[in-house]
Amino acid sequence: MPSPPCSFGGVCGEAVRQLPFSGSPEQLKHMGADELPEGSYAQAEKWAQKINAQHPAQRAKDLCDPYTDVFEFVEKGLRITGY
Repeated sequence: MPSPPCSFGGVCGEAVRQLPFSGSPEQLKHMGADELPEGSYAQAEKWAQKINAQHPAQRAKDLCDPYTDVFEFVEKGLRITGY
C-alpha cells in the first residue's frame, strides 16, 4: 500500500524518522478497515473536540492541557477523513 502524499512541505518522512519505534516508513504498521471498530474515527474526533472545548477559545493551544488536534493532522496532513 503506497503512503499518502505529504502536504507539509515534504517533512513527513523526517517526522517518521524521528519516531523512536520506526526504522523506516515501510516498517510502520498499516491497519486494515476490518481492524478498526465501525465509527471509531468519528467517536475519537468527538472525544478530542470535547477535550479541547474545556479551554477558553482565546487561550493559546500550547497552554492547554490536555489538548489534541491529532484528528486535524490526520484529516489535513494525511488527507484521511474517515476509516
